[in-house]
Amino acid sequence: MKKYKWIALLMLVPLLLTSCADIFDMGFLDEITPADQYNKHFEGISPVRGEIRVETVGLSNLNLEYTEREQSPAYEKDNATRIVFANGGSTVYGRGADSAGKDVTVTAAGTYIVSGSADGALLAVSASSDDAVHLVLSDLSLTGKGGTAIEIRSAGAVLLTLEGENSLSNSTEGKPSAMDKLNDAVLLSRMDLCINGSGSLSVFGNRTHGIASMGVLTVTAGKISVSTTKAGLVGERAVRLGGGEIAIRAEEEGVLSGAVLGDTLWSDYENVDKKPVSYVYVSGGSLTVKSTGDSIRAESLFVMKDGVVDLTSGVRVDDPEVEEQPEETMPSFWDIFEIEENAQAASVERAFVVYSDGICAASDIQILGGTLVVDASNHALYSEGTLCVDGGRLYVRAVHEGLCSDAAVGISDGIVILEKSRIGVLAKSVDISGGHLYVGATNSGVKTSGAFRLSGGVCLVAGAKELPLDFGVGVVTGGTMMALGNAKRAREFFPTGKQGVILCYFKEQGEKYPLLLCDNEDRMLLSLESVAAYSCAYISGADVSRGNAYTLMSGGFVAGVDPYGFAMGAESSVASEPLAVVTANS
Repeated sequence: MKKYKWIALLMLVPLLLTSCADIFDMGFLDEITPADQYNKHFEGISPVRGEIRVETVGLSNLNLEYTEREQSPAYEKDNATRIVFANGGSTVYGRGADSAGKDVTVTAAGTYIVSGSADGALLAVSASSDDAVHLVLSDLSLTGKGGTAIEIRSAGAVLLTLEGENSLSNSTEGKPSAMDKLNDAVLLSRMDLCINGSGSLSVFGNRTHGIASMGVLTVTAGKISVSTTKAGLVGERAVRLGGGEIAIRAEEEGVLSGAVLGDTLWSDYENVDKKPVSYVYVSGGSLTVKSTGDSIRAESLFVMKDGVVDLTSGVRVDDPEVEEQPEETMPSFWDIFEIEENAQAASVERAFVVYSDGICAASDIQILGGTLVVDASNHALYSEGTLCVDGGRLYVRAVHEGLCSDAAVGISDGIVILEKSRIGVLAKSVDISGGHLYVGATNSGVKTSGAFRLSGGVCLVAGAKELPLDFGVGVVTGGTMMALGNAKRAREFFPTGKQGVILCYFKEQGEKYPLLLCDNEDRMLLSLESVAAYSCAYISGADVSRGNAYTLMSGGFVAGVDPYGFAMGAESSVASEPLAVVTANS
């Protein structure tokens, strides 16, 4: 597992708790925000699909389909065994389960309806490898006597269905042993686990993970809230979210795939090629995460095909003006409170800014559809492999990079709104063949040491403090581009084909001043409103031909713009003033 970066600030601990209350408040989320809330970010934008021009990992070997059993909560009540926790003990009505005081162990195949309430109890499943077990939680409230309330030890297959309102928690009196990693989740399965149903489940984990599987963790329905001082959802082989409403508050990761529960951890694999594929797949439902660590961390792939995902990661104090310190392990949530309890009111303590990613993947990130909203204290999306956007809608705010890849970033479809970031897109190469990319407040819009290629779609940078585009080699063969920023000298694009690129410098224009490009007939071709002062621009489009002259205009009001001040073939403008006559050379 990676270490967290932190910055030490000199301030009182109470100030920390005030500034970061939304992260450290471990209460449950009340409800999931519907997708309609985010429509305002994407209204009036219609992306054009292009070809995927970056190499991505194939998905054919992954289990991305849900079986009928995983999606159906149906069962026969007449043949089910009932397990009732009440009066300080437990009672089994039927076959296939044994009661021992407060604890119950399921030992055979069948359907088990579990209800009632108990403290210091354990529901376990220890069946044979041929037994299919169906657990139905029906208005169950269970507090485990240690780190675990429900433990699935063995079975052929396990399905957990939610009915009514259910809650699981672990005791706050003890702390699970660091050597006993298997007892480190409130709901723990040593095999594949699927959750569905029309009911709800609230999970509270004290120094434990919330829901964890040593195999594949799948959710196809249900309303699930997890509040934990460790990770919210864990699947060592995979986490698959195909439906339901999930809300997570976690001190560590919100959703985590990778070897973290067994004797062999992910970090123990010295040979990268021998590490097992462990992915996170989102194809429906809604997921809301507020986490101190990464909101979603996949030790191989992250793939999103549909659904609504809202991520808030990290702990930060606004505008920390201190130098970054060497990497340290993130301070424990409980350690911070121990410091606060023992400190004098007037004493000065250290506060921590934790830089965490919205989505972090050790292999590829592939966004194929759905709505993704990210507010991250570090990278919004970070991939050690390729980062590909081939559909969907992204709205991003990040302290550091918006889209970041150790390899290539490719955008071929979808809408990407990077409202605020230090660098909008950072990668070894960037290829835009379709879709719609908008970079708002930033130091640099797109930065790559290799090639920046634009062959389709729309690329907009609305007022970078520095270079709007920073690349090794730039090639434009199609698409539309307006990138505004500040630079005394910028690299020119390599001339190819008929479509030209305008690179121009001019007197600094103020914030909110739109820049307009007009042809020799005073017909407006492109316009973009800037979010900051700017003094240079890259401009290209289908109507921009190499060798032709165009007029730049600035200021005024432009009609027909989208929510971010961009228009292609604007209807009209008022009080715009001529700025310069430019020629498309590149």
